Amino acid sequence: MRNAILLFILIVIFNSCESTNYPSNRVFNTNNSSFYTEKNEFEALMQKDKLDRNQRSAAVVTQLINDSPSDKVAALVFENTTNCNIIVRIYGTKNYTLPIYKHDKNYLIVDKGNYTFTSNFCDSKYKSQKNIVESLTVTLSER
Repeated sequence: MRNAILLFILIVIFNSCESTNYPSNRVFNTNNSSFYTEKNEFEALMQKDKLDRNQRSAAVVTQLINDSPSDKVAALVFENTTNCNIIVRIYGTKNYTLPIYKHDKNYLIVDKGNYTFTSNFCDSKYKSQKNIVESLTVTLSER
């Protein structure tokens, strides 16, 4: 009888556990335990992006003009030619999240090195690995 009760308790505990397999187009926000779609995340990132855009613009233009193999940083310019707003996730020495409006560009300065770029846009997935040794422009387009 004791084994049956213990088994029942274990079954109840395991059945009450919440799944952590969140849909891939959603982001779990631990601050307030709610789900945000990528659209909500995009809007929040664009608000943050506007704060230092002028300073970042100047740094990117300066880097593009004065790009040298001896520099430790490079400018990345992403051009979004699609009909969708997108978020490019950049993983490498440091990680970055870059929002880009449809038919627009966005940019940043990164340390040179190996990076993986990923994005979901217009029902497509993008993934690319690049060794950044100089400033680079990446154009994202629909096929």
